[in-house]
Amino acid sequence: MSDAPHRLPGWATAVLVRLLPAGVRGASIRGDLAQEWSERARGPGRQVWLAVEVARLGFHYGVRAAGRGGGGMEGAWGFAVRKMRRDPGYSALAVGTIALGIGVTVALYSVVQAVLLDPLPWERPDELVALFEGHEPRDVHRNVVNPGNLRAWRESGSLAGVEGVMPPQPRIVSSPGEPREVMASFVTPGYLTLLGVEPVEGGGFSPGAGGADGDQIVLTRRGRLELFGDVPEVVGRTVEVNGASARVMAVLDDGHLPFADGALILTAIPLADLGDQTNTGRFLYGLGRLPSDGSIGAAQAELSGVMAGLRERHPEFNAGWRVEVESLRTVLLGDLRAPLWTLLAASGLLLLVSCVSVANLTLARATERRAELAVRSALGASSRAIAGQLMVENLTLAAGGGALGTLIAWVGATLLTPQLLTAFTIPRLGAVGLDGGVLLFAALVTGLTGLAFGLVPSFAAGRASPAATLRAEGRGPGRATGRLRSALVVAEVALSVVLLTSAALLVRSFRTLVTVETGFDVERVVTGRVNLTGERYRGSEPDRLFFTQLERELAALPGVEAAGGVQMLPLDGLGSATSFYAADGPVPPREEWPVADIRPIIGAYFEAMGIDLLAGRTFGPEDGPNTPRTVVVSRSLADEVWPGLDPIGRPLAINWDDLDPWTVVGVVDDVVHAGMDQAPRPMVYHTVRQAPYFPFMSVVLRTRAGGEGEAVGALRALVAELDPALPVTRVRTLDDFVRTATARHRVTAFLMTLFAGAAALLAAVGVYGVLAYSVARRVREIGVRVALGARGRDVVALVTAQGVRLVLAGLAIGLAVAAVAARLLESLLFGVAPRDPVAFGGAALLFVAVGVLACLGPALRAIRIRPVRALREG
Repeated sequence: MSDAPHRLPGWATAVLVRLLPAGVRGASIRGDLAQEWSERARGPGRQVWLAVEVARLGFHYGVRAAGRGGGGMEGAWGFAVRKMRRDPGYSALAVGTIALGIGVTVALYSVVQAVLLDPLPWERPDELVALFEGHEPRDVHRNVVNPGNLRAWRESGSLAGVEGVMPPQPRIVSSPGEPREVMASFVTPGYLTLLGVEPVEGGGFSPGAGGADGDQIVLTRRGRLELFGDVPEVVGRTVEVNGASARVMAVLDDGHLPFADGALILTAIPLADLGDQTNTGRFLYGLGRLPSDGSIGAAQAELSGVMAGLRERHPEFNAGWRVEVESLRTVLLGDLRAPLWTLLAASGLLLLVSCVSVANLTLARATERRAELAVRSALGASSRAIAGQLMVENLTLAAGGGALGTLIAWVGATLLTPQLLTAFTIPRLGAVGLDGGVLLFAALVTGLTGLAFGLVPSFAAGRASPAATLRAEGRGPGRATGRLRSALVVAEVALSVVLLTSAALLVRSFRTLVTVETGFDVERVVTGRVNLTGERYRGSEPDRLFFTQLERELAALPGVEAAGGVQMLPLDGLGSATSFYAADGPVPPREEWPVADIRPIIGAYFEAMGIDLLAGRTFGPEDGPNTPRTVVVSRSLADEVWPGLDPIGRPLAINWDDLDPWTVVGVVDDVVHAGMDQAPRPMVYHTVRQAPYFPFMSVVLRTRAGGEGEAVGALRALVAELDPALPVTRVRTLDDFVRTATARHRVTAFLMTLFAGAAALLAAVGVYGVLAYSVARRVREIGVRVALGARGRDVVALVTAQGVRLVLAGLAIGLAVAAVAARLLESLLFGVAPRDPVAFGGAALLFVAVGVLACLGPALRAIRIRPVRALREG
């Protein structure tokens, strides 16, 4: 079959003519490939397919030719190994460069495979959906669900199963052993069955768990170890959680549990016991399973009809609210896709830079061996055999680099996992490892890497004329080879600039994030949580009495400048929120009521946190349980509700127990709560003395310099004095919360900078190598220039100008590509435009500096050339 009427691109034809068998056989293969090429849809996918096919055919026929020309395949591989041993420096540099690119790429791929590509670890995971409520007028999405609404969705039969789960909350386990705090989640009894999770011990919850069958809990392996140590049997034992006894029904393998991640204990509670639209709010995450023939769209439509009926039956509670059905996979992994795919793409760019760098090395090596290859050609070796032998040598290097890179990937994944756990809430990160899929990927990457950096020198060597090569011997490397090496350096620089610019954008984004005005002062602030538990604290009045007594004693702690407490610290979760309206005007429609976070506090909380009081006062002794209820509001809430007016003394109706107004007595500055990259939320603060809604409190202590340890010890002693059964848990500095909130941006920027630094180093080595090569080729010319009176700075300028031209060419290409690629980073940036001129300009200047430094070595070597010696050797 001929190539007409279908034609391959010129580069593919040129490579295949050199590597495929001559005559009809080669023409037939090219024709078949050209026909399939013409039938494929245009686009990047067609180009990738052709590149892979050319590489596959080139490898197959090139290596076969090498085997025929060198004593068989065993001889070809043996010769390649001997070549590596004869030049250990070159081999070590090439293998190390390959290993760096492969190791980083495989390590990142192992994370991407475990988190994004592998199926979720539950039965028929594609059928699982997350159920939320949304409020269109307030632009609220993925909101937690009311138990009554969730129960109505279950009873509608639109889904094959519906269960509820509360996010983990601190619970005190007082038996067995000493009291300690653990994270626990309430789940409806069918939660594990819906997921299809099989316990490693026991059988799970009974249908009547939490009701007729008594209180029941399920432990994770970590929870089992935490509570019982190495006791052989725990199923059937009793555990006291928050003062109530519960029977252990099962132990689960450690792993991700949707909406209960981090919980060591699951406590069963019937959905009917959690309240309904008339007596409770929204606090559950819904979990459902589609029917085997169902779809998310159908479920959304059916449940929307159910929700419409619920709005009619409970207009005050459900006005403006709707149901949202989403794939569980999308909910759990959506925020992780962009950063993980970005890091994998960055590692792929680093691998490309490694390939180009090694291609440059192997091209230089082949140039040094041009006489040897010309003699072999003159003695009868075909161009395919020579190119094939070089390909085998390059694949041998790639195999060594792949083996070392896999080891680097294992070490890298081991070191990377804790960093990612700190930065991201990542399901199944514990499953990261070098399993069969990752090892297969490593083998594939190794093979493609060998082909990528091996094709250029193999093709160049196969094209060389033996007579021309032997005539040129002694006159230095040829111009064509020099141009090819220069082109490779330009490609290295361009790829490195893309990475460097991306890193600069992420670093700028991180620096912007950490300078966000949080509204509080982290210096010398330490926190600890107190969680009330046991029969002593049944009901709200005992909670009020304990926290009131704690409030009185906090100010007297040694080493403390100010002390207070809050139910939920900033950057430690969303906490509770509800709707409200200004009670000094017309009552707006219920669906138009704004929403604010609610924070019960004790003591001098604002002073301890360094939150500025902008108007009015904070809470004092006059704000007691039997006095008119008072609140302090944030600046954003005051501006939203009473723009341009003085809010002090105005009434605020809060949709909590009732709608009786509270009086605003103070306004404080806004504080970031949900995240450093999110705007402050409207906030309402009230004293626990007037409304002890929650049985736990995070105590905040602003200490004197160096007094953190003394203050924490004094706090533990105070709590033990008030109730010896209560521990002080989660002792952390306030700065820890800020570092955790910025960890994702910090880790992403750090890894990208690491990749960019490695790529820049490889590119600098490439520039150095090309200039050193150029100086070696131009020894006679430089000698003549010096003999005719050229000064040292003239020679330095001559050599440096050549390197700077390469750098500027690569810089121009790299910046153009980076301007397009930066759009892909937009979701990862905060306060920085994708084409930020400071980031682009800084990256460009940095790379120019790196390029100039790389030029200095060859330039200084050039000025040491002696004219007489240069002319004699030339």
